[in-house]
Amino acid sequence: MWTRRTPWTMQIGLWLAVWIAVELVTGLLFYVARWQLPLPVSGALLTAVHIYVGVASIPFVVAKIWLTVPLLWARSARDAAISPPHERADSALIVTLYTVSYGSGIAIYFTTGLVGKALLVDVHLWSSLLAFPPTAWHMVRHVVPAWRSLVWRLGLLRERSAALGQAGLTRRAALGLLAGTWAALATRQVAEVFAPLADEDPNDFPVTLVSSGMKGVNAATWTIRVHGAVARPLTLTMAELRRLPYAAYTYPLDCISGWSVTREWGGVSLRHVLELAEAKPDFIGLVVRSATGYEQEFAATGALRPQALLCSYVNGVPLTEEHGFPVRLMAPGVIGEVCVKWVSDIEVRALG
Repeated sequence: MWTRRTPWTMQIGLWLAVWIAVELVTGLLFYVARWQLPLPVSGALLTAVHIYVGVASIPFVVAKIWLTVPLLWARSARDAAISPPHERADSALIVTLYTVSYGSGIAIYFTTGLVGKALLVDVHLWSSLLAFPPTAWHMVRHVVPAWRSLVWRLGLLRERSAALGQAGLTRRAALGLLAGTWAALATRQVAEVFAPLADEDPNDFPVTLVSSGMKGVNAATWTIRVHGAVARPLTLTMAELRRLPYAAYTYPLDCISGWSVTREWGGVSLRHVLELAEAKPDFIGLVVRSATGYEQEFAATGALRPQALLCSYVNGVPLTEEHGFPVRLMAPGVIGEVCVKWVSDIEVRALG
């Protein structure tokens, strides 16, 4: 009987489908942010939801894999009839891809270097996308019996709860315990998203370093080179940069780790520097490089926004070294990994 053969795998799968749907939507929106397209919500809030829904779904994933793996091997003709080879192959593929997806997701959270994190993010993305077609096919085949199994299970729990009265843990209490645990995990992250991290010291916000660590730069000898698809390559010293028109704008810095801080960022307009270098009108983007060797691509649409800055100041005071002094890239609407610290090189790229 199917309700006795695979009840828990089906029921857990149904609950897991809800978690995965949230993860899919937030994950896709995160990639919208990563490619510097406008987002309808805060990137930090989006990351926080993705992380903590992922954490909350881990027990469901582990239970599903634990119960599914023994079903992948047909030990008898009856097993083979219940689970044909093509269904077992589909399940094996799903187990493998979700193991990679969740494993890389956990590794992303504990990796501090952005270079290694970027690779893990790509692994996480592609394993998740590749898991979608077999998961959808799996759900089409099993959603109806899974729903029947869930209804049967809930009815059984109601009967047991009625029999136990107040002596046992009721279904509502169990769900309340699960919800309370998730809320406890999420409280700190949501508080970081909405609350100012520190009003006293403008530089008092979290530090995220690239894999090569912090780079101490001597402002007296530091230069920034602008080259590539430009008619007039530039090499600017700090003194020359400071003589250019000063601009300041207020917007949030959203980190991939889930925190956000709003500050007034001050410096020189990136657009103004590109105009001085006479960047080609059809340039498609920039490669912004740090003195550490870390680099990020930055779309032309973002580079030409007036709020995009070669930033040296936060709330009117100089950035600290750990936050990228003498110059870091700052721009609204992008996640923190794009905001390169200790900028030393800007390559302008055009088609052809």
